[in-house]
Amino acid sequence: MNNKLTVNAVFMGKEPRHEPKECIVEKSIPVSHSEFEEINSNLLERNYYIEQFKELMCCSDDKYHCILIYDRDGGDGLLVESEGFNYARYSQYIPHAKDIIEAHEQTTAMSELKNHIGRCVDEWLDSGTSQKDMCISETELFNDDSIKCILSRCVSEAVQKRPDIASCTIGNGYIEAERKELTTTKLYCPLQIIVDDHNEDADLYELPSACYIDHKNKINEKIKKSFDYDERERGLVTWCDDKNITQKIYSAIPYVEAKNGDLFGVVELKSYGEIDPADLISVSEYLQGQLADGWGEGFEQHEIKAGDVDLYVSFWNSGDEYFLKPESDVFPQQDFEMRM
Repeated sequence: MNNKLTVNAVFMGKEPRHEPKECIVEKSIPVSHSEFEEINSNLLERNYYIEQFKELMCCSDDKYHCILIYDRDGGDGLLVESEGFNYARYSQYIPHAKDIIEAHEQTTAMSELKNHIGRCVDEWLDSGTSQKDMCISETELFNDDSIKCILSRCVSEAVQKRPDIASCTIGNGYIEAERKELTTTKLYCPLQIIVDDHNEDADLYELPSACYIDHKNKINEKIKKSFDYDERERGLVTWCDDKNITQKIYSAIPYVEAKNGDLFGVVELKSYGEIDPADLISVSEYLQGQLADGWGEGFEQHEIKAGDVDLYVSFWNSGDEYFLKPESDVFPQQDFEMRM
């Protein structure tokens, strides 16, 4: 059996010196082994993950801001800085990338626990070197208070790593945690409104959303009824199975809002603290899927009475001008210079 360390690496020939650059990983993305091999074999081709997170990648102050795509099975990874392009303009093969990520995420107490277990094992085995068969009870092996303290710290540090937790304290035999306050972020999108005037000789037709500002309340009431009672509190987050999203985003509630003389679709996010750019991209991707093929696909098929006509309201369309963006991007504040 060969127990020697094996590393997948890329060698450079006769390099006089290696000069590494500081690389900041803005987003770690686990993929299957087959997908990783496909990406690595086509680094100069357009890539979904690179395109999705290209806004996070750049070179600033002599530091590379990158994404790390890694093989969740094999463990190796690709460090990518695309310079705003949709392919891996700059990349580096990273052996054992998964282990590096897990080591980075490991808490101090977990490292101490591992070392403590090692010391307990050594003391047990070294105490009976002349014996062939050895046995010890779990209580005897861990018969000290220090391991209980280390375990409590492990729990505390694990709790504090949760994005929804503000603080965690240990004392008097208890572990207490406090959640972060909820922060509101509003994402806007254009609406597509189809009208049925019940004219048997004419097809359904589309009208600008601004024509139906006065029916805002009716549309919002219909949206509210589209959710079951136990779904209304968290809205579109209800069906999300991505823990990276559900632990950071408490709710995502859709509604319509009149602004600047027009009617817009809104998804109001309640998050634990501010949403960082990488998470906002992931959340927006999930929400667009819900607006297009999930909740939104069902909602747009239900008519809304507006006088003599019925309206069908969609939060999504396939046009190039479609967007789902934060309020500050859709309605930038204008600074007016005061003049005498």
